Amino acid sequence: TETDVDLDGVKYTTFDVDGSGEFVDIVIDLSDHPEWDSTIRSIRIDPVTTDEPVQGAIDRIWFERSG
Repeated sequence: TETDVDLDGVKYTTFDVDGSGEFVDIVIDLSDHPEWDSTIRSIRIDPVTTDEPVQGAIDRIWFERSG
């Protein structure tokens, strides 16, 4: 954010992916996250939380203002 430029564990969120192999829309609502409260300057995506091999793809990412 404008006030905290570090990409650290304070501003993270998790979400599940269905694993069907198809592209799906996933909405991650960060409007209530206390650390996401100003202009977002960068994001980091850590796609998996396992040591097992995983394949995946991201087709696109977009942002919408809340409210």
